[in-house]
Amino acid sequence: MDETKQHGKWIPTALAVLTLLATIATSVPSFISLKRDRPSIYYDVQDISVLNAHSPNYRELLPILKAKGIPTGRLMLNLRNVGDVEAKEVEVGVHVPGEIAEILTLPKASDQPVWVDLPKDIERCVGTAVVSIKVVKMAPPKPLNIDFGYFRQHDSRAEPAVDVVFDGRPAKRVDNVGEIARPTMLSYFAIPAAVFGIGIVVSFLSAVMVVVANNREQFDNLVNIIEMSARIYKMFLI
Repeated sequence: MDETKQHGKWIPTALAVLTLLATIATSVPSFISLKRDRPSIYYDVQDISVLNAHSPNYRELLPILKAKGIPTGRLMLNLRNVGDVEAKEVEVGVHVPGEIAEILTLPKASDQPVWVDLPKDIERCVGTAVVSIKVVKMAPPKPLNIDFGYFRQHDSRAEPAVDVVFDGRPAKRVDNVGEIARPTMLSYFAIPAAVFGIGIVVSFLSAVMVVVANNREQFDNLVNIIEMSARIYKMFLI
């Protein structure tokens, strides 16, 4: 019986040691990843209707607007890299419910911005409904604005679809890329520090279990004394 109790005392000890080792094992990769510089692309989208496609006279006005090159809708896409290094390749896929009339970028490709390399043949996509644009070497933190002017189909209720991928990873869509703050050193340490902290707390609780297990008799006596004191206190109150 005593041998069984002795073996039972090793269980909390082994649990505490294993928890501490697991904490270290899960925290080390997180801390190592802090040294890696990586891009992080965010984007926001605004779809603006210049003319209501459901209005009674839209069908008659659409050919006239097409002839004059006046889009009836605009899809505003804003991209921003808030990471540490440039994104090697950013691919934008757009599908509008109609026909693309023009594509404008800010900055323009003719401006030859040093922080992003824009395609020179972007106008090749005019006249289609589906567009795929590749932007390379997009450095942080300035925003890139792409404006798609298009002729919306008459009485169409479909919404434009936008997908953005950078370096093989999906970009994150937000309400406003201008509000996304670049990561600080504190934010880099937040996740690994939290993992390490939780592990330490669990290890501490396991250590408490070890102390209780190794001093079971003293612990039981203490509990009995507390319970007896509580009963005596209640008797005096009565």
